[in-house]
Amino acid sequence: MVRAILGVGVVATVLLFFPSAARGQSASSGIAGVVRDATGGVLPGVTIEASSPVLIEKVRTVVTDEQGQYKILDLRPGTYSVTFTLTGFNTIKREGLDLPASFTANISVDMRVGSLEETITVSGQAPTVDIQNVQERKVLSQEVLNGLPTLRTPQSFVPYVPGVQGGLGEIGRDTANLSIHGSRAGEANVAIDGFEDHSLQGTGGAAFIYYINQGSVQEVAVEVSGQSAEQQSAGIRTNLIPKEGSNRYTGFFFAGFGDHHTQASNLTSELKARGLPAVNSLKKIYDVNPAWGGPLLKDRLWFYNAYRYWGSVNYIAGLYYNATPTAWYYTPDPTRQATTRVVDGSSNLRLTWQVTSRNKFGIFYDNQPHCTCNRNFSATVSPEATEWAPFKPNQFAQANWKYTASGKLLIESGVSSTFGNWQTRRQPGVAGDAISMFEQDTGLVYRSDFTYGNHLNAPVLSRVTASYVTGSHAAKFGFNINRGRRIDTMELGQQMRFRVSTRGGPPNRIVQYASPWVVVSWMNADLGLFAQDQWTVRRLTLNVGLRYDYFNGSVPPQDEAALLKRFALPDPVFVPVRKFEAVHDVPNWHDLSPRMGAAYDLFGDGKTAVKASLSRYVAGQSVAIADANNPLNTSVNSVNRTWNDANRDFVPDCDLKNPLQNGECAQIDNLAFGQANAQASRYADDVLHGYGQRPYSWEFSTGVQRELRSGVSLSVGYFRRWYGNFSVTDNTAQTASDFSPYCITAPSNPNLPSGGGNQVCGLFDTNRFGVIQNVITQVNNYGSQEDVYDGLDVTTNVRLPGRVTLAGGLNTGRERANNCFVSNQPQLTTATTAPLIANSPRTEAYCDVHPPFQTQLKFYGVYPLPWWGLQTSATFQSLPGPQILATYTASSADARPTLGRNLSSGTVAVALIPPGTRYGARAAELDVNLKKNVKVNGVRLAASVDVFNLFNRSDVLNQNNTYGPDWLKPTNILTGRWAKFGVQLDF
Repeated sequence: MVRAILGVGVVATVLLFFPSAARGQSASSGIAGVVRDATGGVLPGVTIEASSPVLIEKVRTVVTDEQGQYKILDLRPGTYSVTFTLTGFNTIKREGLDLPASFTANISVDMRVGSLEETITVSGQAPTVDIQNVQERKVLSQEVLNGLPTLRTPQSFVPYVPGVQGGLGEIGRDTANLSIHGSRAGEANVAIDGFEDHSLQGTGGAAFIYYINQGSVQEVAVEVSGQSAEQQSAGIRTNLIPKEGSNRYTGFFFAGFGDHHTQASNLTSELKARGLPAVNSLKKIYDVNPAWGGPLLKDRLWFYNAYRYWGSVNYIAGLYYNATPTAWYYTPDPTRQATTRVVDGSSNLRLTWQVTSRNKFGIFYDNQPHCTCNRNFSATVSPEATEWAPFKPNQFAQANWKYTASGKLLIESGVSSTFGNWQTRRQPGVAGDAISMFEQDTGLVYRSDFTYGNHLNAPVLSRVTASYVTGSHAAKFGFNINRGRRIDTMELGQQMRFRVSTRGGPPNRIVQYASPWVVVSWMNADLGLFAQDQWTVRRLTLNVGLRYDYFNGSVPPQDEAALLKRFALPDPVFVPVRKFEAVHDVPNWHDLSPRMGAAYDLFGDGKTAVKASLSRYVAGQSVAIADANNPLNTSVNSVNRTWNDANRDFVPDCDLKNPLQNGECAQIDNLAFGQANAQASRYADDVLHGYGQRPYSWEFSTGVQRELRSGVSLSVGYFRRWYGNFSVTDNTAQTASDFSPYCITAPSNPNLPSGGGNQVCGLFDTNRFGVIQNVITQVNNYGSQEDVYDGLDVTTNVRLPGRVTLAGGLNTGRERANNCFVSNQPQLTTATTAPLIANSPRTEAYCDVHPPFQTQLKFYGVYPLPWWGLQTSATFQSLPGPQILATYTASSADARPTLGRNLSSGTVAVALIPPGTRYGARAAELDVNLKKNVKVNGVRLAASVDVFNLFNRSDVLNQNNTYGPDWLKPTNILTGRWAKFGVQLDF
C-alpha cells in the first residue's frame, strides 16, 4: 500500500510540470442560474460570458445545457459583468456584480425575442443567499478587514463568528487555536489558496508556524460547517484568497503603533481583593506593511509583492527580572517588570502567468522569520529561563497549474510546503553550562531552561483534481497527499537540573537527562481520495460526496551516533550512545467518509434557501502517534536522585555516572535509565490499525437563509456534532479488585456545593502501587463514551450601498459528555475532553456532564460617516464566563478514615465541583475604529485609531481552579483599554 501511495505522489509531482496541471482552490466563487424565455420555457444553448479585471484571462465562457442551466466555477472574488447571448433573442448584460469569495451567485434571467443589436443592461449587486452550496461560510473582503479594529492578521476576525470559542482579549499575536460548534481546537486549519499551511508539530491551530502577511490577502473565507469531500477534517477552516495583481499597478503602505502610554489600567479594587495584584499590559506594538503589484506583461504575467515587519512586547503581571540571574537563588528586581516579546517578518512574491488561453501557472514564496523571544513564559518562569525561540528558516512555498480543457472540464494540480525549524535556545547572555533551577514550593524555574533544541518540519502537500461542469452538474474528483518528516533534538550542556525545597533552602534533588538525543518520525502518507457532485434538479441542489482517507506513520531506524554527529552534538554524559530499530505502521488507518447535503430554493426566486447536511470527518493527524511509539521517546530519558548537599556549594560530591548511592547522592529512581521503559504505554492494534479505527466525528446541520431585501440576509441554523472511536488507557497489570474504595470529607467553604463539609466518594486507591502495564485501546472494549454538541445560530449579513457592512448574531449551545462506564473500573483512565469530565471522583455527577445552554453575541460592522471622509467600525463580543471548578489535593490524612491506610501515592487530586455546573460572570468587549480618508488624484490616504476594550472592562477570563489559598483568584482578565494609531496609503 505504501508503494502505491508513493506512486500517487510521484504522479502528482509529474502532473505539476505538464500543461494539464492546475491549482487547487477549494473555496472558489461561482455564478450559476437558469435561462428562460418569456413563456417560462428553458433555453438551451445560451452563451454566458463572465468578465472581470480580476481575471488574467479576462473572460470565462459557458453554454446552458438542455435544462437551461449553467454554472461558471473557479472565479476569483471581484466585480463582474455577465452577458447572456442567443441568436434571435435580445442580449442581456448584468453589470456591477460584486462577487465575494466562496459564494455561488444565482443569476437567472428571462430572455425575449429581439434583434442581436438590442442589449438590456441591468445593474445590481450579488444576491446574499447561496441557494446551491450547503457549506456554511463567512466572508470578509480586504476593504472590510482593513477597516475593522483587529490586529491586522487575516485570522483575527474569526473570533467574531458566532459559535467560535477563543480569541477574546488578546494583544499582539491573535490565537489560531479556535473551535466552533463543539469542534476541536486542533481542527482549526488555515489555508492559502486552498492549501493548508500548518507544520508537523501538530494539527490545525496547534501547528501554525507560518502567519499570513495581510498585505497579500484579498479576501478571507471562513468555512464553519458542511465541508465538501475535498476536506478531511471538521471545524473552522480559514481560506485566504491571495492578491494576484492586475493590468494596472496598485499597492498600499500601512504603518501602525501603540505603547503603554496609550493604555489605561483596569485593575479594580475588587480584583485586588480577589488576590490579583497586577495584570498583563502592553509595552509596545508595531506594524509596517508595504505591498504592490501589477503587470510584468499585460494580460500574460502579473506579480504581487508584500513585505511586513510587526511585533509586540507585553508586560507579565507579578513577575520581575532576576537581579541575580547566575546565582543559585532567584532575587526579583521590583524595578524591572518582566516582558515577553514576539517579532515577525514577511517578504513574499506571487507570480500569475497566463501561459496560453487554456493554461495558467502560479507560484508563491514567502520567507517569514519569526521569533517567540520568550517562549514558555509564565508567572512561574523567570525571564532568563524562558526560551529564545526563533523560527528560522520559516518558509511557505506554493506552485500550481490550471488547465481549462473546455467550457466543461477543468484540471487542477499543485504542491505546497511549509518548511521550518522551530528552535528553542538559551536567552542571550545565559551561559551554555548554566544549570536550570526549580523552586519546589513555588514552582519557579530560573537560571536557565532545561530543554533546548531544534524542531525541523518538512511537509509536502500535493493535490490533483478534475472538475466536470454542466448546467445541472458540477462533479469534482481528485486526491491530495501530505507527506513529511519531523526531527526533534534535545540538547543540554549539563544534562541535569537542580531542585531546592524553598528559596534560600538547600538543594535536595538532581534530575539527570539522557540528552543530547535526536528523534526522527515520518508521516509517510496522509492521503485523501474524493468524489463530489453538485446536482441541480429544478429548485433542489444535492451535494453528495465520498472521501477515502489513508494515514500511515512510522519511525525509521535511529542510529544516535550518526544523528548526533549530523547535528554536531556531543555524546550523552550519563548513558551510552543508543541505537533503535524501525517501527512501522504507527498508525495504519483506512476510512470512508460520506458527505451529504441538500439546498432547496423554497420559493423559486433565489431569496430563500432551506439547507441540510450530514457529514463524517476523520480527526486530523500529524506525527504524534509515531512520536508516542518512537523507541527513544518510550525509553527512560530522565531520572531523579535525592541529593544531600551538606556544604551547600551546589556541587554534587558524588559520581553522577554511577547510578547507585555514593557520596552525597542517593540511587537514581529508575535503574533502567537510558533503556526501554517497562511502564511506557503501549498502543493496542485496534487503535493503530484497520478500517474505521481512526477517531472521527459526525456533523449534522440544517437551517434557513432568507434575503430580506437587497444586500440583507438572515440565517437560522441548528448544528449537532458527535464523536466516536474514543481511546482508553487500561493498566492491564491490575484489575478492579486491586483497588480499594474510599471517601474524603470536602473542606468547609461557602463557595463549595452545600458549603463543603460533605463526603466525596467514588474514589479508588490501588493496593499494588507502581505495578503498571498500560495499554491504550478502544473504549468500546469496555463500554461507551459520549461527546455531543447541540447549538443554534441566528446570524445576519448586511451589505448596503456606500460600503456599509454589518454581520454577526448569536449562538446558543452546549457540549455534553459521558464516560460513566469507567466508574467501577478504576484500572481504566479515559482521555477526558477537558474541561468536560473529571476522572476523580467516579460518580454520575462528575462523569455524566450536561452543562446549561450558553449564549454568545458577536457583531462587526463598518459604516462610512457622511462627513469629512470619516469612517467608523466596531467589533463586539459578549461571552459566557469561565467555568468554575475546584481541584483539591487530598492527603493520606483525608483518606485514612475510610481507606484504613495511607494513600499509595501520598496525595490525590479530587474534583469538588461537578463539571459544567458553575460559571463566572459574562465577559464583553467593544472595540472601535475611526478612520479619516482623503483622496487626491486617485491616491487615498487614511489615518486611523483603533481603541480596544472601549469601556475598559475588567471581566475575568480565567481563574485559579485549584482549591487552596488562591482558589478563584483571577489569572487573566480583559486587557485594559488601549489604542493603536495607523496610517495607510492606497494607490
